[in-house]
Amino acid sequence: MNRFWIRQSLLISLIMLLVIFPIGFGVRYFVVQSVGINEVHDEENELAQVGGVILFSALIGLSVGVIGSRRLSTPINRLVEGVRRIEAVGPGYQLKLERSSSEFQELTTAINAMSSELQRAEMQRRRLLADVSHELRTPLTVLDGHLRAALDGVYSLDEAQIASLYVQIQHLIRLVEDLNLLAMAETNRLSLNLEQVDITAVAREVVDNFRLMAESTGIALRLNAAEDLLRIRADVVRCRQILSNLIDNALQYTPAQGAVDVTISADELAVQIVVSDTGSGIDAAHLPFVFDRFYRADSSRSRSSGGTGLGLAIVKALVETQGGSIAAHSRGSQMGTTFVISFPGNLAFAQAGAGARSAQISSTGTV
Repeated sequence: MNRFWIRQSLLISLIMLLVIFPIGFGVRYFVVQSVGINEVHDEENELAQVGGVILFSALIGLSVGVIGSRRLSTPINRLVEGVRRIEAVGPGYQLKLERSSSEFQELTTAINAMSSELQRAEMQRRRLLADVSHELRTPLTVLDGHLRAALDGVYSLDEAQIASLYVQIQHLIRLVEDLNLLAMAETNRLSLNLEQVDITAVAREVVDNFRLMAESTGIALRLNAAEDLLRIRADVVRCRQILSNLIDNALQYTPAQGAVDVTISADELAVQIVVSDTGSGIDAAHLPFVFDRFYRADSSRSRSSGGTGLGLAIVKALVETQGGSIAAHSRGSQMGTTFVISFPGNLAFAQAGAGARSAQISSTGTV
């Protein structure tokens, strides 16, 4: 009795019985009146006719109920079989439901989208495990080799070798810290101290911190922002981290005599932070994945520069945790890259008129 089609059959049968029963009696009355209005029927004949009407109504109602309920339950049964197929085969299996209502088609589409998303999540999980194990393997192998050689008396550790081991340990510590930060941000467990932040002042501070690095490599590092005071509701420490990661990333992949520009602008709806460079750029095929963990368009880039491969993933998580959005744009290889961050609303201008006046705040680096 707990089967869907049985319960629907009984319900439809009852409805049909209530509808057909009065119609049957109406037809009987019409026939009797048409055949002979003065015709007298005995009580048994009358009961037989009533029983016939009830039986006919019940048969029609039951037939319609069973057929109708089976038609309703067939797409559901197919969906159940398809979901079980996903469980057996694995994420990525796509259901096919033909000749059904738009509601079932929409449900099928939603299940297929869920299956594709589960497949993507599973692939990311596997890739994450592989990347984490790979990132851990290199420094651990170095530490293991040096320490084993020292223990076996092959050689004694001098200051240079100890410094090399210390670098490997720092890489491991940074990797663990980045993974922990990313996990907390993505699960909304990251503690934020939200306040009104002067984003122009924060950007100026971060740019000043990277000026010597830019000058030493012959890269022009410029900050362009509106003269008016622009405020967003955010965590100032995380804002520094976001800008530092983006500028550091831009400087790493911009050649000498190139340029990195940080531009801050605002309208009535949002504050926009743009970090652009004239560096190596990103191919269109790689662009959708630049914010993925450990993703490298060039597999040697982050590792050769000492990074953990989590910088852009952390930037995206921190921006979205504070209610903003970020996008990456590039016209292709050797055409530079642009990152655009938008923080919504909550603007406060220290000066009247958020005009379009702009000024170059910091000087370029030496070329």
